Amino acid sequence: MKKLQLLFFSLFCGALSFAQLPQGINLQMVVRNYAGVLIPEKQVGLRFTLLRDSIAGTPVYQETQQQTTNQFGLVNVVLGQGTEVFGDFLSIPWQDYNLYLKQELDLQEGDGYRDMGTTQLLSVPYAMISGGVKLQSPNGTEGHVAMTDEGQLILVIHAIPEASFEATPPTGRPPLSVTFTDQSTHNPTTWLWDFGDGSTSTDQYPVHEYAVVGEYTVTLTVGNVYGTDMETKVGYVKVIDCPYTVTDIDGNSYNTVLIGEQCWMQENLRVTHYPNGDSIPYIVDNDAWGALGDINTDDAYCYYENDSSSVYGALYTYAAAIGDNWARDNVEGQGICPEGWHLPTDFEWRVLEGYVDTQYPVGDIVWLETEWRGYDVGTHLKSTTGWNNGGNGDNSSGFTALPGGYRFSSDGTFYNVGTYGHWWSATDDGFSLALFRNIGHDYANVGRYLYYKSLGFSVRCMKD
Repeated sequence: MKKLQLLFFSLFCGALSFAQLPQGINLQMVVRNYAGVLIPEKQVGLRFTLLRDSIAGTPVYQETQQQTTNQFGLVNVVLGQGTEVFGDFLSIPWQDYNLYLKQELDLQEGDGYRDMGTTQLLSVPYAMISGGVKLQSPNGTEGHVAMTDEGQLILVIHAIPEASFEATPPTGRPPLSVTFTDQSTHNPTTWLWDFGDGSTSTDQYPVHEYAVVGEYTVTLTVGNVYGTDMETKVGYVKVIDCPYTVTDIDGNSYNTVLIGEQCWMQENLRVTHYPNGDSIPYIVDNDAWGALGDINTDDAYCYYENDSSSVYGALYTYAAAIGDNWARDNVEGQGICPEGWHLPTDFEWRVLEGYVDTQYPVGDIVWLETEWRGYDVGTHLKSTTGWNNGGNGDNSSGFTALPGGYRFSSDGTFYNVGTYGHWWSATDDGFSLALFRNIGHDYANVGRYLYYKSLGFSVRCMKD
């Protein structure tokens, strides 16, 4: 939450060096608005209140003034010569009490006076001592009066702290250990964290572990002797249900990776049965593959060069990837993926790309283009080994994209192993084409294209 910015006052004691009580105290003020911006050449309202013994003490004097700032946002004020609201300035018992000066500002914009802080006056502002003035003060501590070498008194206004914090990492799988960093300003001295799961802490930089999947709202309350402030971040910490492995209907186990808030398989699919238990047609012959139609019911799978030991997984037609026109899966959108997982849509691929790319974020229009797009997303998705011609990535995302090649639609020929990887999305054009992703050894970005449904591409699954 934003708090009001401070007014800084300069008091000049030259007018006080005479043998009787003065009629007021000269103050020079730099006036800023509530965002901290100087306010030049504007009429403002000022209200001063002297409080007894504490910042919440009994008021003993109050006055208001109307002033106009100069071109530098300065005004010169004589405290004690404004319009008295209550009390008598000349009768204030300066020596008898600890006094606090409260300052309020009215920008004349219809919202009245705003509290700009309260300051303890550690010494008598003026006293008749041997015909002159004696002022004592510390060395510029916030909230006190300090004297410069030239005899100028600077009143440093107390500040209510402003709460702010960050967390690292804010998203992960359980158990998630989160480090919270206090970024509050204006010198808080107390901290109270509410982690949203029933746990709290009074440490300034706590580390907290979340054990249960869910979204957690975190609140930090900071304070000092002058006030408190609070910042709340709704749903800030997200603990994602992303198991470290997933098993398909054939019993094959796959490693997984959490990327942003998406849980992906870290390996290409190699399942041979639909979720309902039916077998996926296995086609080895090139001519038989070439005879497949670009429709949602010409299902087939194979391995690159018919090598079932391939680390690249299996290659599937679009019809097979979507579970024979979505007829042989158990849940809408599942396709040939394991229970609780599904064939990712084009939109979900775009979210992945925007999260991983360092230049174009999620939602950027660049991801809608049907071409090679992005800046370095391909580099961060590619595995660190296995790509020909120096095309390895850094795999900083953990996705571990492999160059599994593809099987051509018209003649069943295999191409591009070691140089390109191709993955189906669940999204098609309603006819003979479907959207897929293409990652190449010679590209730092990722391709998004529509191509024939009878091509043999790899499949990655995403958790529901």
